[in-house]
Amino acid sequence: MPVQWILCLLLITTPAFANGSTITGMDVVQLILPMIVVVLLIFALAWLVRKIRPGAMGSENRVRLITHTSMSSQAKLCLVHVGNRYLLLGVTNHNVRLLETFDEETIEKDDKLSQPMPETARYFSQLLKKHPKDCK
Repeated sequence: MPVQWILCLLLITTPAFANGSTITGMDVVQLILPMIVVVLLIFALAWLVRKIRPGAMGSENRVRLITHTSMSSQAKLCLVHVGNRYLLLGVTNHNVRLLETFDEETIEKDDKLSQPMPETARYFSQLLKKHPKDCK
């Protein structure tokens, strides 16, 4: 059924067929192939625009999530790298709170943060023990 509609549209939009000549297979290919190419080009450009994200070209991502760990079903700790600082954030469903700020020299990426998640959770627990006033 859709093929019949396409052929009808081709007949209406193509003035060459208005004089009563017959449609050959080559005529259909010559009309449909460019349409398919244009549709594929539109999809390719849409994919490219989504990947590049206009406005992001030339600017680097300045906020980066390093790691996170869940403390409960509604709360987690996040270590975020912003500029030349690291921020330890407490995140709940309704609130984001800054727990601690670290300089780049304080945190060794390869030492603590490249460990598996349980080691990272222990590292966060140690930070919380050092700063109990921020946990209230």
